[in-house]
Amino acid sequence: PRMNLIVMGSDDVNRWVDPLLEHHPFRTVATSAAQPRAILNTKPEPGEQGEYRVEYAPDHVELLRQYVLISMIPGVDGRRKLLLISGLGTQATQSAAEFLTASTSLGELLTALRKRAPRHAGPWRFQAVLSTEVHDKVPTKTTMLAVRVLN
Repeated sequence: PRMNLIVMGSDDVNRWVDPLLEHHPFRTVATSAAQPRAILNTKPEPGEQGEYRVEYAPDHVELLRQYVLISMIPGVDGRRKLLLISGLGTQATQSAAEFLTASTSLGELLTALRKRAPRHAGPWRFQAVLSTEVHDKVPTKTTMLAVRVLN
């Protein structure tokens, strides 16, 4: 492709997602009979979880929290950029799109990236994990939980 791309979804709906993320610090792990899809943190830092999975209320019916992995990585040709939004549910994917287009939250992301790589120059390549609180199936509050600057 001759353009930057945005890819949304997980390997459940797009078979290219897992291969694109397999060598990065955060990636998604497939749904199995025993476990739903998750975001895997291959090298958790203090205060971070090793896995992020959808959280339900004690009744196992009401959805409480979803997670989304945002990855800005090199495109297949190495010259273009690929923005990959892998939500563990519709609400998380929606919240990521809102997070990336709101000046306040985008500023929060840029501050976190600059803190991790103060001498960085050029386009940012990164991964971020966001948590989204859900009330009555509506995403309400999004929080950035982890971020990594990629080379």
